[in-house]
Amino acid sequence: MRDDQLVAMRPHVDTAEGALPLEAFQNDTLRPVIKMQNEVILEAWHRYVLEQKGRFYKLNRPEQEQYIIHAYQTNRAFRAFNLGIVCGVLTKVEWERFRENEKELSKRIYALIAQRVGSNADAFHAK
Repeated sequence: MRDDQLVAMRPHVDTAEGALPLEAFQNDTLRPVIKMQNEVILEAWHRYVLEQKGRFYKLNRPEQEQYIIHAYQTNRAFRAFNLGIVCGVLTKVEWERFRENEKELSKRIYALIAQRVGSNADAFHAK
């Protein structure tokens, strides 16, 4: 029942058909989950930036993009927190599939989240 409710809550995301199983999992599962968790992901980013003394808000766009990438590459605790935001709303079957390919799928999750944060960077200046 929980799994059906989780899947029903996810927004539709238009993606290309993935030939490879990991690409299909990314498009069919991860993208909708990350879109559904957008507000939480962005609030987590905002909190992270404030903990880092708000330097992000003083950077120009290319510097912000580098800052985002650097944060997701180097801060293990922050990465783990974001991974939890995504994995916490996977179904049991999705979780098992994630665990089978955890290293590769984690990299994809970080890249997708960093992309989402980067595309919403302008929204943070208003906070």
